[in-house]
This record gives sequence, structure tokens and C-alpha cells, in this order.
Amino acid sequence: MTRLWGYYYSVYARIARMALAERGVDYAWEEVNPFDPEADNPHPFGKVPMLEDRGHRIYEATAITTYVEARWPGPRWTREDALARAREAQVIGIVDSYGYWPMVREVFVAAVADVSAGAPRDEARIAKGMADATNVLSELEALAHEGHILNGHLSRADLHLAPMMAYFTMAEEGAALLACHPALSEWFSWMQARDSFTATTPVFTDA
Repeated sequence: MTRLWGYYYSVYARIARMALAERGVDYAWEEVNPFDPEADNPHPFGKVPMLEDRGHRIYEATAITTYVEARWPGPRWTREDALARAREAQVIGIVDSYGYWPMVREVFVAAVADVSAGAPRDEARIAKGMADATNVLSELEALAHEGHILNGHLSRADLHLAPMMAYFTMAEEGAALLACHPALSEWFSWMQARDSFTATTPVFTDA
């Protein structure tokens, strides 16, 4: 049996879920909250996601998408072209190192998630996140415009970026910033239309 441990609202768990959905893999979902120190989390570092398949446990979203691409049949996500492969790794690195914190943990959390839970908007936190996210989107726009990645050929970079862009654009400030980047906006519209995206979209309820 294939199993995936993850947190329903986690962007990194969603990366793994989208990859499995793209390959049409049936798996058992194991909900675990990485923010709960009492949770029974088998991940050695207390994070999510973690995939179990054929007796092997694989963690880190990039490792999981690499495994899923090779393990189950379907179109190749990683291109043979040297520059395209480099750009794929570059986008994943940008998202992890520079995008996740301002886009998700600052803008989305302060403008959407905390507000949904009944807290007031944290304008200072949103402003800081937006300032840092501006350079991230500018660099991603340049890469999308170049045409080797984020170009309508599904890659692991698409799977990595889409969940974070989804949360970021739930904030009106994030949506407005994305609209200023035409190549990136076109890419995100393409991703939003994919079944793997719609099937894994989390549902939030107001407090």
C-alpha cells in the first residue's frame, strides 16, 4: 500500500498530492499536524510530507516528486535539455529559499489564514512579505518569459510553485502583484485548470 503523511493545509504536502494525482496513484492519506508536538508523526524531523511505497519511506517534497515521476508511468516531467533541467531546479530553489516564507507564512497567513480564524490583519507582516515577494515574482516572471520552464510542459517546478502561488493569491495584495506579471499569470491560469490542482485545493471555513 502507498501511504502519504501530510497536513491538509500544507503547501508541501499539496506538492506531493498533486504529483500523485498527476500519475493517478491511489494512496492512503495519513493526516498529521507538524505544528502539534504531541502528534504521532513518523517523519524523523517532525515535518510533512512523507511518502511510503514498497516498504520505503521518502521525505522532502522534491524527493517525493522525483520518485513519483520515475515510479509510475506517465509523461516525463523533467526535460532532457540541460538548461530546462537547470531552470527546473532553479525555480524549486527560489521557491524554497526565497518564496515560501514571504508568500505563505507572511502574506497568506497574515492576510487570509489568521483572519479566517478570527484574528485581525497584520498589516506590517503583510507589507514585509509583499516587499520580499516582489523580487521573487520578478525573477520567476523572467524565467517564465525565457520559455524553458513554467511554459505549459508540466515539470516538478510547476508542482512546487503552484500551491504557494495559490495561497499567495488568496490575499488581494498577492493577486494584484501576480497580475503585474503576464507570463507568470498565464502559467498560473494553466495550472489552475489542471485536475491535480482543483482536486487538491484546500477548503477554508470562516471562524
